[in-house]
This record gives sequence, structure tokens and C-alpha cells, in this order.
Amino acid sequence: MNGRGVQEKIFAELKSGYAYDCVPTNDYRANTAWQKLNIISHNLMTSMQLATTAVPKRRSTKRTRSFLLRTIRTIRFEWLTHAARLTRTNGIRSLRLLDTPKIRETYQDISDRLAKAA
Repeated sequence: MNGRGVQEKIFAELKSGYAYDCVPTNDYRANTAWQKLNIISHNLMTSMQLATTAVPKRRSTKRTRSFLLRTIRTIRFEWLTHAARLTRTNGIRSLRLLDTPKIRETYQDISDRLAKAA
């Protein structure tokens, strides 16, 4: 395809990671809003990656993307899948994350890059 056709990968990610292929209701307007929200969330996640964790890569005639972007499944696994414990302190429920240097470094790096982007 000579560098074209990257939209097929985006459609596959929308279907598998954002439930774009799901038809949640029998109402046309609600389903249209659902698909638009999926696209907006994909664009927001891509923009957030470009502002924080995207790694530049070499361009070629077959690979026209400038950055290495992760799929939403990878992001969920790396950013959200961490050991935690739901505790009740003074009658208030709170979520306590496991505190390791790697997790702290990841969140701190994202926070610093978002502050620079803002």
C-alpha cells in the first residue's frame, strides 16, 4: 500500500479497544453519539500520547507515522493495571495503589510532560 492504509489499523483499534463496532441502543441518534464519543476518546488518547509518552521514529516510504503510538489496550495495561487495595479510612473509602519506583516514575513522567504541554 506504499505508506497508505494506516486508517485500517485505526478502525481495528476503534473496534477492538473502544467498542466502535458495538450498537448499544435501537436509537439512531444515540448510536451516532456513541460512535462520535468513541472517535473523540481515540483522538484525545492519541493527543495525550503525543504530549506525553510518544517516541519519535524514523520515517520511510512504507511507514509514514512520525511517532510510535501505543494501542488503548497497552495503555490500559501499563497505566491502569496495578495492584491496589480498597481501604476504609475514617469511614471514607479510598484506593491505595502499590507504591513502586517504576509506577511512581511512570506517573511522574506523564504528569511532568502534561504540565509542559499545558
